[in-house]
Amino acid sequence: MIPNSDNSRQSKIMHSLHRNPIQISDLNGFKRKLERDFFADVNLVPFADQGTSLDLSIEMHCNYRLAELLSFFNQQYWQEHLKFGELSDDFSLESSLLHIGTQLEREIDIEELTLFLKDTSITIHRIHRQSISRNLYGIFAALMKHQVFLTQGYSQMPYEIYLPVFEEAKFQNGTEFEPFQNQKSCEGCDYFGYWGLYFEGQDEAMIYDLNHKRIIPGNQFMLNE
Repeated sequence: MIPNSDNSRQSKIMHSLHRNPIQISDLNGFKRKLERDFFADVNLVPFADQGTSLDLSIEMHCNYRLAELLSFFNQQYWQEHLKFGELSDDFSLESSLLHIGTQLEREIDIEELTLFLKDTSITIHRIHRQSISRNLYGIFAALMKHQVFLTQGYSQMPYEIYLPVFEEAKFQNGTEFEPFQNQKSCEGCDYFGYWGLYFEGQDEAMIYDLNHKRIIPGNQFMLNE
């Protein structure tokens, strides 16, 4: 997967839990709200608890397909829930994070969000603080806009979509890309340049270029993992 770091990520999670344990039951209200809002079974894992801030890894197991997710996105309820900025709106994901943060006396943020759908999975990694909650609406809108290109004209669904992937440097004989690594912030970075895709029967990841609406074959670039 992009990046190929399941073991290292799990190690970091376990180290954080050992160093700064937190009661998972403290997050039950937030978990139930996510399950109700996204029609999903939700697993919350404290990724890093620094005492004054808490980063979460969120897994949503959804009993619907990508097309159904985008259909839900078109409904007003999800539109209100995902839009950033209306902090007084109880539907807002940002409001939910602020509410649970006030209860736990910590700044709560999402380090990684994964949606496991029936036909694909979508993994969104944080690029700066609150980047996921503030950009989830835009990411879903981009999924809607680019769905036909991501699925190669609805002919093949990638089994994993990973974002973001950043262009690291351009060389004379090709372009090198790297997935976003765990950093505190990334000035000028966003989710709407390149995404990683995995298709059945292909060993290498593909890169989807949102600006040019094209999939770049794996043999045309190098991927740092």
